[in-house]
Amino acid sequence: GSVVVQIAKHVLRCRRVIGIAGGEEKCSFVRNTLGADDCIDYKLGGRHLLSKLRDTCKGGVNVYFDNVGGNVLTQVSRVLAVGARIVLCGAISSYNLDNSASSPAFENYLSLLVNRATMRGFIVFDFRSQFPEALRELSTWVQQGRVKPEE
Repeated sequence: GSVVVQIAKHVLRCRRVIGIAGGEEKCSFVRNTLGADDCIDYKLGGRHLLSKLRDTCKGGVNVYFDNVGGNVLTQVSRVLAVGARIVLCGAISSYNLDNSASSPAFENYLSLLVNRATMRGFIVFDFRSQFPEALRELSTWVQQGRVKPEE
């Protein structure tokens, strides 16, 4: 997620980049170090999270890179813009559940229909043939200071 924020803001020059992180310390890092325009604390939970998303993303969410899943994905889906794209890269909200607990379901799939949005899985190994090119580009961006590797 931290690399995605930086690429969106400093390489693609997206107009507005909003991060989502757990806790004020992490949100501060996303804003002040990574350069996001704002950051939403997902630990606010439920209605508070949805309210913050609506306040922060007034025109709706156009692109959402998701590596959390569960409630965060469901709440983001409630504020999608028409034509939005969701990239699924992980589901950390369910990684540590024991076998008896079911993974939190995506509860708002009709938002994809109404907003003519798309949701697509992203597995980095599907792009194995492009790794050398990606490493060259990432290295250039790091050298230029556009992407800061995490310490």
